[in-house]
Amino acid sequence: MTDSKPPTGESPWALITRRAIEDPDFRERLIDDPRSTIVEATGRDVPEDIEVVVVENGPKTFHIVLPSPDLDLSETDVAAGMCLLCGPWHLTGTCDNAPMC
Repeated sequence: MTDSKPPTGESPWALITRRAIEDPDFRERLIDDPRSTIVEATGRDVPEDIEVVVVENGPKTFHIVLPSPDLDLSETDVAAGMCLLCGPWHLTGTCDNAPMC
């Protein structure tokens, strides 16, 4: 697999989110098998040492995702939400949006 942006030109994170909203089958696959679904959707491998967990907000449930206390995050990382555009690739240094992170 490659580390390039999906053919749509969207960031991988935006592509995954949009497809999960528009396609109920994709959303279910993403919840059940996030790693394979991300690779299928983006063409990007997710490193084996990165655990991918998908949670779903609901009408009365809202998840807050905190960075690991083990990460050495700069103020910029924290302010950027540790790069919501690239998700797990930010952690591995393969972020497509590095200038924005």
